[in-house]
Amino acid sequence: MKGHDIEPNELQQETKKYEDFIDLIGGFRKWQKMLTLILVCTCFTSAINNMNWPFLAPRIDYWCARPPKYFNLSVEEWKNISAPTEIKKGKTVHSQCQVYDLDRKSENLSKIPCSSWEYDHSVFKSSIIGKWNLVCDDYWMASFSGSSYFMGLFVSALIIGQLSDRYGRRPVIMFGIILHILSGLLCTISPFYWMFTACRFLTAVGKNAFGLAYFVYVLEVVGPNYRENVFVVACLSYTTGMLSLVAVSWLVKDWFYIQLYCSLPPFVLLLLTRFIPESPRWLLAQGKLHKAEKVIERIMKTNKIQIIGLTEIIAELHFKIKLDDKKTRRNFLDLFKKRGLRKITFITPIMWLIIKFNLYALSLNPDIAGGNIFILFSIFCLLNYFACGVLYIILHRFNRKRIEIFLCILNGILSLLIIAVPQEYPWLRVVFIVSCRFFTSLASATLTGFTTELFPTVVRSVGLGLCSTFSRFGIVLAPFMKDLSVKVDWKLPFIIVGVLMIITGFGVIPLPETKNTRLKDTIQHYSKKSAKEETSLC
Repeated sequence: MKGHDIEPNELQQETKKYEDFIDLIGGFRKWQKMLTLILVCTCFTSAINNMNWPFLAPRIDYWCARPPKYFNLSVEEWKNISAPTEIKKGKTVHSQCQVYDLDRKSENLSKIPCSSWEYDHSVFKSSIIGKWNLVCDDYWMASFSGSSYFMGLFVSALIIGQLSDRYGRRPVIMFGIILHILSGLLCTISPFYWMFTACRFLTAVGKNAFGLAYFVYVLEVVGPNYRENVFVVACLSYTTGMLSLVAVSWLVKDWFYIQLYCSLPPFVLLLLTRFIPESPRWLLAQGKLHKAEKVIERIMKTNKIQIIGLTEIIAELHFKIKLDDKKTRRNFLDLFKKRGLRKITFITPIMWLIIKFNLYALSLNPDIAGGNIFILFSIFCLLNYFACGVLYIILHRFNRKRIEIFLCILNGILSLLIIAVPQEYPWLRVVFIVSCRFFTSLASATLTGFTTELFPTVVRSVGLGLCSTFSRFGIVLAPFMKDLSVKVDWKLPFIIVGVLMIITGFGVIPLPETKNTRLKDTIQHYSKKSAKEETSLC
């Protein structure tokens, strides 16, 4: 019903009932539940693409290829007569990059570089290592291709947030899905290494575009008391994606089919975008009231809600936003204009860097504790499911700050305890490492939702983009954790992580609490006074 259908006094009383547009559409009804189901597919897609590198480029044994006249020899026989020996980690092994020149009839055989290689296919039938011979002098190219994906996440995080806040959530979501589909399929059929690497970069850009924008979108349209449910669903679906990746990789053991599998879920997302209108909260913040009214009417119809004076209520909601913030279009610099917001902007990106570094250092180096890659990944996944159950309980019972502080400090202590484990108890060291992975998963899942709640609507995507950008520095450094352990001292990475996680835990203290609070729409909410009040309430 429109405003002219009712008495002015009645309309005035009706408009005062609604302090936020969530009051119009309901906190978590049919429409929000439908969006949460789509979020399942989004997080599933993120997981299989973020974690597929150990299965695309696994650590496999290789040796110089046998010439045709030596095909009758076994691999060990061939190595014994052709491969020079060298010392690695105190052990004598056959060279993988040099071979004796057996065609020269001389007492002192000369060494020549290998021109081709054979690979151990006892576990994986095919990998990008074997496809493009990324070994010996070209070994760095495998790491570079793996890093190209995370560089794509890094670059996209710099721009996606600002594009989402300026042009809307839905266009960015659509752009990301389409880019992911095209670049993912090109990765699968790439005949050249550099084409494959470039397509991995673009895949990451697309994945980050729709993943980040859609997560912000969902949190903007659910009530404060239901955001914990969204965090848990995201955690569960991400873990399910990881577990499915392990299962598919174990079944096919071929990089081509693994990459193809990672490229298919966005097709489902593309079909589901018809259920995703523009974010009504973003439309209100931008002053696009007519479009906001149409979207809200559509949502109310789905949720079976009827109210009177919708046009006037929307105008009143926008007027409140306008009073708080006359300029609704914001950019990166606005993150530093208010003291309370500036504090959040300085602390949260550092938290993301350290926690994500710790998470991916263990996830991308599954053999850091030894063992089978499939078994270890499966253990991580099972622990993640348990973590989701724990997350559901603690998010409903405890404040965000207390959870994050406890998890970070506990993780830091466990990391330091690893170095105290005697050499004769390697199993205990594995237990501590797995425990670190478990608590880091909890800290990471809590941090994502906590950060989303801290930033206001007009710069929420920009703020999350900044945090995501910083986290990429940590993720890029994560693969070097094992190298540091081997070349310097195995204890050093755990000392670094332990100290940083403890510092991170104490760094959470100045942040405001967000549990059961309404999402802020403007930067004016972060005045010096309000920031102090919020911190004092924690």
